[in-house]
Amino acid sequence: MGSPQFFNSNGGNPCHGPATVDPTGGATIDANARTAAVSMLAALRGHILAGAALTSPAAPNGYSQAYGAAIANVSAGATIDAEARVAINGMLAALREANIIAGGGPGSNPSVWDPKVFMHVHGAALADVTTGATIDAPLRTAVNNMLAALRSDNIIAQN
Repeated sequence: MGSPQFFNSNGGNPCHGPATVDPTGGATIDANARTAAVSMLAALRGHILAGAALTSPAAPNGYSQAYGAAIANVSAGATIDAEARVAINGMLAALREANIIAGGGPGSNPSVWDPKVFMHVHGAALADVTTGATIDAPLRTAVNNMLAALRSDNIIAQN
């Protein structure tokens, strides 16, 4: 696991990414992708991203419990930022695999080899979102912050 580079003043713990605000405003809005991103940010705050008090998941009967509720993959909608959605859906798969959000297997082991850090991680490398025909800039800022934090915590492979 990479060393945390940020301090979460709300929780008093080190984190892998800075406090990141929910995407708002902007000229082009991909509402469905923003809904997923806001849910992901909520699940990551306090553990991987700074910005919230640290919480512990319930562990009924000694089994591992996800920190956040299930989040559906992004689909449909009037405005579609395709590149951001690819990154969001890839991160969702890795977060499920790592049991950070519900929907993955119980305590599944990392299954993707990352040759840059010589270890297995929970998700494949995902590039930062930079280009495309439809761009939701506030969404992309949040997505790229989450990508950086998930790389730092070795949840997804380095790109």
